[in-house]
Amino acid sequence: VVVFVDRGELEHSLHTCIGRLRHLGRRYFLVPVDMPGAFHPKVFLRLGNEGGLAWIGSGNLTRGGWGSNSELAGAWQLGGPDADPGGWVTGLLSYLDSTLRPGLARDLLARAQRLEWLPDAPEPGTGPVLFSHDQTLAGQIDRRWAERKFTSVKILTGSTDRDAAMLKWTVERFGIQQ
Repeated sequence: VVVFVDRGELEHSLHTCIGRLRHLGRRYFLVPVDMPGAFHPKVFLRLGNEGGLAWIGSGNLTRGGWGSNSELAGAWQLGGPDADPGGWVTGLLSYLDSTLRPGLARDLLARAQRLEWLPDAPEPGTGPVLFSHDQTLAGQIDRRWAERKFTSVKILTGSTDRDAAMLKWTVERFGIQQ
Protein backbone atom coordinates (compact mmCIF):
# COMPACT_ATOMS: atom_id res chain seq x y z
CA VAL A 1 0.00 0.00 0.00
CA VAL A 2 1.41 3.35 -1.08
CA VAL A 3 -0.13 6.60 0.19
CA PHE A 4 0.81 9.80 -1.65
CA VAL A 5 0.33 12.91 0.48
CA ASP A 6 0.98 16.63 0.24
CA ARG A 7 4.40 17.27 1.79
CA GLY A 8 3.29 20.51 3.49
CA GLU A 9 0.23 18.89 5.07
CA LEU A 10 2.29 15.92 6.21
CA GLU A 11 4.91 18.14 7.85
CA HIS A 12 2.16 20.17 9.56
CA SER A 13 0.48 16.98 10.84
CA LEU A 14 3.75 15.55 12.10
CA HIS A 15 4.47 18.78 13.96
CA THR A 16 1.02 19.22 15.53
CA CYS A 17 0.09 15.57 16.19
CA ILE A 18 3.44 14.08 17.08
CA GLY A 19 2.22 11.98 20.03
CA ARG A 20 -0.84 10.59 18.24
CA LEU A 21 0.88 9.36 15.07
CA ARG A 22 2.84 6.44 16.45
CA HIS A 23 1.50 4.02 13.80
CA LEU A 24 2.04 6.36 10.84
CA GLY A 25 3.60 4.47 7.94
CA ARG A 26 3.94 1.12 9.68
CA ARG A 27 1.58 -0.82 7.42
CA TYR A 28 1.83 1.33 4.33
CA PHE A 29 4.41 3.38 2.48
CA LEU A 30 3.89 7.13 3.01
CA VAL A 31 5.19 9.24 0.11
CA PRO A 32 5.32 13.04 0.37
CA VAL A 33 4.59 14.73 -2.97
CA ASP A 34 6.36 17.96 -3.90
CA MET A 35 4.37 20.25 -6.17
CA PRO A 36 3.18 23.84 -6.34
CA GLY A 37 -0.17 24.42 -4.67
CA ALA A 38 -1.90 21.63 -2.78
CA PHE A 39 -1.82 17.92 -3.57
CA HIS A 40 -5.37 17.01 -2.61
CA PRO A 41 -6.70 13.95 -4.51
CA LYS A 42 -8.67 11.18 -2.89
CA VAL A 43 -7.99 8.38 -5.35
CA PHE A 44 -7.50 4.76 -4.39
CA LEU A 45 -6.16 2.36 -6.99
CA ARG A 46 -5.70 -1.37 -6.64
CA LEU A 47 -3.74 -2.51 -9.66
CA GLY A 48 -2.78 -6.04 -10.63
CA ASN A 49 -1.85 -8.13 -13.65
CA GLU A 50 -5.48 -8.77 -14.69
CA GLY A 51 -6.96 -5.33 -14.06
CA GLY A 52 -7.74 -3.14 -11.14
CA LEU A 53 -10.20 -1.18 -9.08
CA ALA A 54 -10.59 2.58 -8.76
CA TRP A 55 -12.23 4.45 -5.91
CA ILE A 56 -12.57 8.22 -5.92
CA GLY A 57 -14.20 10.15 -3.12
CA SER A 58 -14.39 13.46 -1.35
CA GLY A 59 -13.27 12.32 2.10
CA ASN A 60 -9.88 13.24 3.49
CA LEU A 61 -7.78 10.48 5.03
CA THR A 62 -8.91 11.52 8.52
CA ARG A 63 -11.42 10.37 11.12
CA GLY A 64 -13.84 13.03 9.87
CA GLY A 65 -13.36 12.10 6.23
CA TRP A 66 -13.97 8.43 6.91
CA GLY A 67 -16.25 8.45 9.91
CA SER A 68 -18.28 11.52 10.75
CA ASN A 69 -18.65 13.64 7.60
CA SER A 70 -21.14 13.11 4.81
CA GLU A 71 -18.84 12.31 1.90
CA LEU A 72 -19.33 11.18 -1.69
CA ALA A 73 -17.48 8.34 -3.43
CA GLY A 74 -17.63 6.12 -6.48
CA ALA A 75 -15.86 2.87 -7.34
CA TRP A 76 -15.47 0.86 -10.53
CA GLN A 77 -13.42 -1.83 -12.25
CA LEU A 78 -10.44 -1.15 -14.49
CA GLY A 79 -9.24 -3.27 -17.41
CA GLY A 80 -11.14 -6.14 -18.95
CA PRO A 81 -13.76 -6.17 -21.72
CA ASP A 82 -16.62 -4.49 -19.82
CA ALA A 83 -14.57 -2.20 -17.58
CA ASP A 84 -13.00 1.24 -17.80
CA PRO A 85 -9.86 0.68 -19.91
CA GLY A 86 -7.86 2.86 -17.50
CA GLY A 87 -6.09 5.26 -19.84
CA TRP A 88 -6.58 8.02 -17.29
CA VAL A 89 -4.70 5.85 -14.75
CA THR A 90 -1.68 5.87 -17.06
CA GLY A 91 -1.82 9.67 -17.19
CA LEU A 92 -2.20 9.94 -13.42
CA LEU A 93 0.71 7.59 -12.74
CA SER A 94 2.88 9.50 -15.19
CA TYR A 95 1.98 12.78 -13.50
CA LEU A 96 2.71 11.38 -10.03
CA ASP A 97 6.04 10.09 -11.28
CA SER A 98 6.99 13.62 -12.34
CA THR A 99 6.39 14.94 -8.80
CA LEU A 100 8.48 12.37 -6.94
CA ARG A 101 12.10 12.17 -5.97
CA PRO A 102 14.03 9.05 -7.08
CA GLY A 103 13.51 6.04 -4.84
CA LEU A 104 11.11 3.23 -3.97
CA ALA A 105 7.94 5.20 -4.76
CA ARG A 106 9.11 5.90 -8.32
CA ASP A 107 10.11 2.25 -8.72
CA LEU A 108 6.60 1.17 -7.64
CA LEU A 109 5.00 3.61 -10.08
CA ALA A 110 7.20 2.32 -12.91
CA ARG A 111 6.07 -1.22 -12.11
CA ALA A 112 2.42 -0.15 -12.25
CA GLN A 113 2.98 1.69 -15.54
CA ARG A 114 4.28 -1.53 -17.12
CA LEU A 115 1.05 -3.46 -16.51
CA GLU A 116 0.08 -4.93 -19.88
CA TRP A 117 -3.62 -4.07 -19.67
CA LEU A 118 -3.02 -0.35 -19.09
CA PRO A 119 -3.38 1.55 -22.38
CA ASP A 120 -1.38 4.56 -23.43
CA ALA A 121 -2.52 7.73 -21.71
CA PRO A 122 -5.39 9.48 -23.48
CA GLU A 123 -5.24 13.13 -24.41
CA PRO A 124 -5.59 15.08 -21.11
CA GLY A 125 -9.21 15.90 -20.37
CA THR A 126 -10.71 13.09 -22.48
CA GLY A 127 -10.89 10.22 -19.97
CA PRO A 128 -13.67 9.66 -17.43
CA VAL A 129 -11.61 11.29 -14.69
CA LEU A 130 -10.27 14.84 -14.83
CA PHE A 131 -7.36 15.93 -12.68
CA SER A 132 -5.64 19.27 -12.66
CA HIS A 133 -1.99 18.99 -13.54
CA ASP A 134 -1.15 21.42 -16.31
CA GLN A 135 -4.62 22.84 -16.91
CA THR A 136 -7.46 23.92 -14.61
CA LEU A 137 -10.45 21.64 -14.18
CA ALA A 138 -12.63 24.38 -15.69
CA GLY A 139 -10.37 24.49 -18.73
CA GLN A 140 -10.62 20.71 -19.14
CA ILE A 141 -14.42 20.78 -18.80
CA ASP A 142 -14.64 23.66 -21.26
CA ARG A 143 -12.54 21.78 -23.82
CA ARG A 144 -14.43 18.51 -23.33
CA TRP A 145 -17.88 20.07 -23.65
CA ALA A 146 -17.09 22.89 -26.11
CA GLU A 147 -20.16 23.97 -28.07
CA ARG A 148 -22.49 21.84 -25.91
CA LYS A 149 -25.46 23.15 -23.96
CA PHE A 150 -27.22 21.56 -20.99
CA THR A 151 -30.58 22.35 -19.42
CA SER A 152 -29.64 21.26 -15.90
CA VAL A 153 -26.68 20.28 -13.79
CA LYS A 154 -26.24 18.53 -10.44
CA ILE A 155 -23.09 19.39 -8.54
CA LEU A 156 -22.40 17.52 -5.33
CA THR A 157 -19.95 19.41 -3.17
CA GLY A 158 -19.37 20.28 0.44
CA SER A 159 -18.09 23.72 -0.44
CA THR A 160 -17.49 26.12 -3.27
CA ASP A 161 -15.75 29.42 -3.75
CA ARG A 162 -17.12 32.37 -1.76
CA ASP A 163 -18.87 34.11 -4.66
CA ALA A 164 -20.05 30.90 -6.36
CA ALA A 165 -17.99 31.88 -9.41
CA MET A 166 -17.69 28.26 -10.55
CA LEU A 167 -21.47 27.83 -10.49
CA LYS A 168 -21.99 31.12 -12.33
CA TRP A 169 -19.40 30.14 -14.94
CA THR A 170 -21.10 26.77 -15.47
CA VAL A 171 -24.52 28.39 -15.97
CA GLU A 172 -23.18 30.99 -18.39
CA ARG A 173 -20.84 28.69 -20.34
CA PHE A 174 -23.24 25.79 -20.87
CA GLY A 175 -26.63 27.55 -20.88
CA ILE A 176 -27.90 25.77 -17.79
CA GLN A 177 -31.42 26.75 -16.77
CA GLN A 178 -31.76 24.94 -13.45
